[in-house]
Amino acid sequence: FDELTKIWGFIPLFLLPVFLFVYLIKPDPIQIAKNLDKYWGEQYKTDLTDKQISDSSKFDIKKILSNKVNLSAFTGYSIAQSMMVMIMFLTSLIMLERGYNYLQVSLTVAMHVVGMFAFSSLIGILADIIGRKYVSIIGMLTLAIGCFITPLTANFYIITLGLFLIGLGWSSANIASTSMIADINPANIRGRVTGVNDMLSGAFSVLFTLIGPIIANYSSLAIICYIATIISLSPIILLLTLKEPKPGQFILKK
Repeated sequence: FDELTKIWGFIPLFLLPVFLFVYLIKPDPIQIAKNLDKYWGEQYKTDLTDKQISDSSKFDIKKILSNKVNLSAFTGYSIAQSMMVMIMFLTSLIMLERGYNYLQVSLTVAMHVVGMFAFSSLIGILADIIGRKYVSIIGMLTLAIGCFITPLTANFYIITLGLFLIGLGWSSANIASTSMIADINPANIRGRVTGVNDMLSGAFSVLFTLIGPIIANYSSLAIICYIATIISLSPIILLLTLKEPKPGQFILKK
């Protein structure tokens, strides 16, 4: 077996405890969302009517997409996810071509993952203090900076810093978009709206993962990264139009 085969072989072993932990989650989160007052006190009473609960099967995708908060969440996360995936896998391949060994590539990817998850709790706290809108904007700016500096040199530390910032920007966009979806949608449809968010981000990721190598073949990694930088900034235009007077509270035009 080669090195990559051995690495992939360990994945099923790590997935087994994950399945166990998910199974042990009690009660189901949707029950908590529908009965916040039961678990967190009367001040958190869920604003969900009996009619909303009984109408949970009525899911209007057009209405979901026409909601500017949902659209901002979908756009921000889809761009963050697709740019991250495209740059991450192209950079890893080019690092190997430039003579970096598997350990160096692994360390770079490890630092990228640190950026993705190590600061999630702090970013969540920040989202509750300054608002989801601004956390998402900060995330897209961080992502753009990471995309910009990654191809500047062949220096190991610069590349690693770039991928770390890309991971950190993704984390901010992910937390902000998930929070927006939870803030603006009733508990009985949040799962489906989150599913739409993941589906769109997956579609964008596949699209840019296919397009990226084609452009790279006729140009360079630098061109790809600079294109990603511009694309990463585009969701900010939509985010700036949101009105969020308090964290998690959005004003929507009737």
